[in-house]
Amino acid sequence: MSSLCFYNFQCAPSSGGGGSGGVGGESGTNPDSSGSCFWEGATVDVLHKGEVTMKDLNVGDHILSSNGNYEPVYAFAHQDKTSSAKYIEIHSLGGSSPLKVSEDHLVLVNGHNIPAKDIQVGSLLNDASGSTVTVRKVKTGVDAKGLYAPLTRSGTLLVNGIQASSYISLQKHLPVNLELGGWSVMSQHMFAHILLSPIRMVCLGVSSKLCASELIIHPETGYAWFVNTVAYPVVEAVEQSWIGAVVLLMMFGIVWMVECLIVRAFWCGPLVAIFSIGWLLSIDRRTLPAGASKVKDD
Repeated sequence: MSSLCFYNFQCAPSSGGGGSGGVGGESGTNPDSSGSCFWEGATVDVLHKGEVTMKDLNVGDHILSSNGNYEPVYAFAHQDKTSSAKYIEIHSLGGSSPLKVSEDHLVLVNGHNIPAKDIQVGSLLNDASGSTVTVRKVKTGVDAKGLYAPLTRSGTLLVNGIQASSYISLQKHLPVNLELGGWSVMSQHMFAHILLSPIRMVCLGVSSKLCASELIIHPETGYAWFVNTVAYPVVEAVEQSWIGAVVLLMMFGIVWMVECLIVRAFWCGPLVAIFSIGWLLSIDRRTLPAGASKVKDD
């Protein structure tokens, strides 16, 4: 039995809201009641526009990310303008308006992305300048309208002035790092970021028009097509076997390395090296012809 346990890639509508239909399940329900969304009134800083709410945010808008750069919103993983959901409301000292976020969404706390449900009074959030702000109150089960999950190049964004990830926590028992076979492999933010690398290459490398909401968002559920066809099936496969997880991670890792080379992100170098070493170490000498050697003697 695998030690992995994953959440669904979705936001959970409240019982009274619309947006019926889950991700991956035949019954169309969300048994985990978890998700990755912000409510419609959450604000982001849009280039040349200033403060914009989630309900008015569009694919192609450049929003302020955690690295201090304005990055394009290349797609929405979820964009439901009619449903309501249960959110966690986080109040911080000196903050303007509280941050409403779904319980499993990753928020930067003292330099680490952790699920919002693990944030407590006294936790240190990171603001736009990188400084820490102290959480003074946390409310759970707050009803709010709209479910929005915008995706950026770095997978980060500032919501109500607080640094957050575009992604969710994938493992119930582990708040920070992804574990495979009992080993801590990488942050859950990085795992989700690698998983969506092919989507970013299409949306940002080919044409942003291919990722317009009217083309990729299901009109009834509000979910992007790749949540069902790419993200969730991979997560479900990884849940079954850590060996399969390693294989899939390598496959998506290769795509991600290509993406790194294209965008030439400075932080890609060390991680590409780690993936390359892991790939080389995975080569089985027994697959070579008899008498062959990996290094030919002079």
